[in-house]
Amino acid sequence: DDRVDGGRMAVLGWSQGGLVASHLAKAQPDLHAVVLWAPVVHPIQTYGAILGAELLQQAFASPPETEITATLPWGPETTLKAAFFHEMVTTSPIAAVAGYDGPLLVIVGAQDTTVAPQPASGQVLLDYHDGVEKLAVFDTDHVWSAFTGPAVLDEKMLPETLAWLDAHL
Repeated sequence: DDRVDGGRMAVLGWSQGGLVASHLAKAQPDLHAVVLWAPVVHPIQTYGAILGAELLQQAFASPPETEITATLPWGPETTLKAAFFHEMVTTSPIAAVAGYDGPLLVIVGAQDTTVAPQPASGQVLLDYHDGVEKLAVFDTDHVWSAFTGPAVLDEKMLPETLAWLDAHL
């Protein structure tokens, strides 16, 4: 696509997307910048807290193709294959970020109880990353206070992210 400058590529991931983006950064070291918003850092801990230890045990004991349905704490149901849970023990965003030496911005919410504890979960990524990096901590939750309005996203998250990308792309 002519609108994409392949010489200036970045990736941004939020929550589970942050876990995925950390692994993409390791697999694509030519990325010019990585931004992780409240990334899942410890998958078993995070999903155990969200879904419960009993459901995790069921999933770990099930064949990979088994569908596991759970009700999320905020209401909706989700169905994932047991393979998703099996991969948790081999998935390490910390190790992935350790394999990426490009610019890394991690943004977390001090009130985030979904990916917790914060800001320690964000800081551990920087502890194992070699390269230009920044941890930004805002007084907000895992969804950037979106249920009360767009202010955190509009006034903090996006300006911080865009400034980082402007400086490193």
